[in-house]
Order: sequence, then structure tokens, then C-alpha cells
Amino acid sequence: MPQVLICNTVEEDRQGKMEGVIGDAFLAVPELGLTPKHVSCSFLPNNYELEDDVPVKIIVDFLFEKPERTFEVRKRLSVEIWTRCKELAGNRGVEVYIRPFNQEEEAFTAD
Repeated sequence: MPQVLICNTVEEDRQGKMEGVIGDAFLAVPELGLTPKHVSCSFLPNNYELEDDVPVKIIVDFLFEKPERTFEVRKRLSVEIWTRCKELAGNRGVEVYIRPFNQEEEAFTAD
């Protein structure tokens, strides 16, 4: 299950909306085979006042590698997330990073 980390977060009242549009972005890329219930979002707290030039960073991690999850598909996901979150970030920029996870080469344990 992918984990989405949102750093330099938006105001608390916008976080639920941002989580919703990120879920919608996964739905918009059907090759992923994921729905919002397969995605977990975590908003990392800010320990300082953010300036307007500090972008919101969105990191999609633990996206298992599969043949259908090509670079082009992952790029589409990053664009979908960026497009949907840009408005919620206000004047701040948005950066989206997609980190695939190779379950054949990396160690993990799950039920």
C-alpha cells in the first residue's frame, strides 16, 4: 500500500481536502490498480513558520513495482497529484516525488 507523505503542509483545514484530491489522482491513473482506500496519507508537522516560497513536498513511497507501472504511468500520477494539489497550496509551489518499491530486491514484511 503506498504511503503519501506531505511535508511543509498546508493549513490544517485544507489537509482533508488535500487527502481527498490525492486519492482522486490515484483513481485517475487506472493502470495503478489502486483506489483511495489503498493509499495512506500522512501530514508531517511543521516545526517552524513556513515562508511563501517553501513548496509543499508530496512523496509517494512504497509504490510496488509492477510491469504496468511504467515510468510514464508514474509520471502521470505525479502530474495528477501536482495539478490537484496546486490550488490547495495557495501561493506556494508543489513538488511531487514518486518512489517505486521493488518488493523482489527490498526487504519488507507484511500480512
